[in-house]
Amino acid sequence: MDLILGNPAGLWALLGLPAVLAIHLLQHQVRTRYASTLFLLDELAMTGIRGSVIDRIRHSRPLWLQLLAVLLLTWLLIQPRWLREDSFQRVVVVLDSSLSMHAFLDRLWPGLGPHLRELSRTAALTEFILVESDPTAATLYAGPDLARLRDALAAWRPRLGHHDTIPALRMAQNLGGSGGIVLFLSDRLPEEPISGIAAIAIGERIENCGFAGLRVEGHGPEAEWQAVVRNYSEGAVRRAWWVEAEGGRNESRLLELGPGESRVLRGGFPPGADFVTVCLEPDAFPVDDRLPVVRPAPKRLEIEVAVDAAIRPLVQRLVGTLDAAEPAQAGLRPDLEFLSYRAPALPGLRANAVCFPRPLDDARVPLDGWVTTENHRLLQGLNWHGLLVDHAAPTVVQDRDEVLVRRGEKPLILLRTGESGRQLIFAFDPLASNAPQWPAFVLLVHRFAEELRAEKRAPTSVNVDLRQRLRAPVDPDGPPVMVRTIAHDGENEEEVPVARAALLRAPDRPAHFTVRQGNRDWLRGAARFADLREADFSRAASGGSVRERAREQARLNSRPDALTLLWMLLLVGLLLWSWWPAKGEAA
Repeated sequence: MDLILGNPAGLWALLGLPAVLAIHLLQHQVRTRYASTLFLLDELAMTGIRGSVIDRIRHSRPLWLQLLAVLLLTWLLIQPRWLREDSFQRVVVVLDSSLSMHAFLDRLWPGLGPHLRELSRTAALTEFILVESDPTAATLYAGPDLARLRDALAAWRPRLGHHDTIPALRMAQNLGGSGGIVLFLSDRLPEEPISGIAAIAIGERIENCGFAGLRVEGHGPEAEWQAVVRNYSEGAVRRAWWVEAEGGRNESRLLELGPGESRVLRGGFPPGADFVTVCLEPDAFPVDDRLPVVRPAPKRLEIEVAVDAAIRPLVQRLVGTLDAAEPAQAGLRPDLEFLSYRAPALPGLRANAVCFPRPLDDARVPLDGWVTTENHRLLQGLNWHGLLVDHAAPTVVQDRDEVLVRRGEKPLILLRTGESGRQLIFAFDPLASNAPQWPAFVLLVHRFAEELRAEKRAPTSVNVDLRQRLRAPVDPDGPPVMVRTIAHDGENEEEVPVARAALLRAPDRPAHFTVRQGNRDWLRGAARFADLREADFSRAASGGSVRERAREQARLNSRPDALTLLWMLLLVGLLLWSWWPAKGEAA
């Protein structure tokens, strides 16, 4: 049966022990002497003033009774409680998966271990559950062994950018149950206390300087990278930087940045090299000290224009705004067509196309009412309420058509899907409206073209953020996909079933990677850190305690001392007995 101190501050009462001893040391013992004559009184008075003030401790009943009373008083003040043998509790630890935790990995167990040991003493059996704030991650550990929990903690690495941790904490509360304890371990304390959550912070403000952005201009041999370096510290920093490529690295150069200053570094790709890594001298936060870059190679979008002469200049301007677009080869099916049709008939759905009506003349429908839009992926964030259209082409809406924009009850823009492709159909003449000057019109065509580009099966090279969703053009009926990651600390290759290829994400650390299916690399990329909030440690701090929660758990999982009343009566008896004069002593 384990003993718990309900009030550890009661141990201060033990100071009464030396106090009692001091009183008995300083108290001069009065001795009784009997004399038959009065002439001896003068001599006794003279000897009575001699001797030390501090006398030796003499064994006496009051001394031992008072010492015993101090011990009994201490026992009552510490409020002893006894753990119930059937007491059980669950402690759920939620680790902040933010990348900023990389700077404090060596503090995880020193910052968390003492709190867990304190909580483990508040119940006969404690189950520990270790999870992270990434809701898609598996449980790291579950069980009563703190040594195994420490091993799981040592192997853990954060991998998310700035994210909302509340859903994971609420899930942890459900996992802990009504009597469970939830601890949230982070590198900073929450701005506002979270109900039912004990927050523990293990961070501190550190000096950090790292890459904050990347831009690659041009394609092919003329491609040039531009890397933004930012100093997040309150003081000036000096960092060496260099570029690594296949076969070695160039000479280091010195970079000096003032407080909060940013600088742009520029460079090209060595001949024959498609991958480079721009490196900074490492600091306490290593995630933003390396910037992998790949030479971009977007998929080429082959386009065919077959429209009337009146609208051709507008279409050619639209095509000119598309990246990596080129005329389709004669005799081959293009990736995207721009077509004209005569309403109400539509061109056959033989390929992916953007369709515009020929001049309506008399075949037009007057419009009235408000412009409304559907909740569709192609229209997210686009404003069509300022579109000025007075007449539309007579259009027959088929069952599989999706009306994207309408005015009143008449459709203005439709998306038609079939086995041979998709058509973005404009049911009004753009030249008779303000559509060419309306941003939503151009962005809609761009989004439609980019969707087609993403679905095209062709090799591509891209620069992405950490854990960004990848759209690899793999064959759904082909062999498994092999994902190879090349980081500064080693290489890794993973086999992914084709059914899960749509869920692929970029690596969770700065690295180059390739996605291969069969004998061909369909996607080559470079994953970089790009979350500026995680690189700023101005709010990092240490703090937090579970002492109050531990006391509450100890009270719930224990029972008080059943003999408390007896000890109180015994204390009163000891004090009365110590003050009662012994036989032969003056009253």
